[in-house]
Amino acid sequence: MAVYLDARDDLPRFAFTFGFGDGRSQLAFTASPGAAPSLAQDTQPGAIAAAWLNGLSLPSGGRLLLGYVSGPGGALSQSSVYGLSASNLENNQPVRIEGPAAPAH
Repeated sequence: MAVYLDARDDLPRFAFTFGFGDGRSQLAFTASPGAAPSLAQDTQPGAIAAAWLNGLSLPSGGRLLLGYVSGPGGALSQSSVYGLSASNLENNQPVRIEGPAAPAH
C-alpha cells in the first residue's frame, strides 16, 4: 500500500511522523527513493512508525510518495492509522494534517 502526502497549501520545511498497524501482523515499510525517513521502526509485530525529522517541503497541490507498507495477505485491510503529526521546523508550530484517504490496496 502506497503512503502519500498531499498538500492543499504550501508546506515549507515540516517534520512529519506516522504510525500504522493491525496489532498483530509483521508489517514492513519501504521508503521511496529520495524520501528516506530519519527514523523508521517496523520490527515490532503489528505496527510500523516512520518520522521525517529533518524536514519535508511540498508546494500547494503537491504530492509526495513517502513509501510503501507491506504485510501478509489481508493484514492491510485490517490495519488503521495509529497517529499522524507534523510541525513547522521554522517556528515549531503544528501543521494541520487530515488523513487518511481511503486506502487503495
